[in-house]
Amino acid sequence: MTPAAIAALAPFASQGTSTSQSLTSSISAKKLSFAEQALKKRRMQDQQQP
Repeated sequence: MTPAAIAALAPFASQGTSTSQSLTSSISAKKLSFAEQALKKRRMQDQQQP
């Protein structure tokens, strides 16, 4: 790593835990919405069946 890159990442390193937490929460939120969409599709398919 170059010193410039380290200097650029220094502010993020101090916020490392909060940044990673927000990242994981956004990823889990995406997974949740994806699961909800899959559930909705399944329900619609169940309703279409006689």
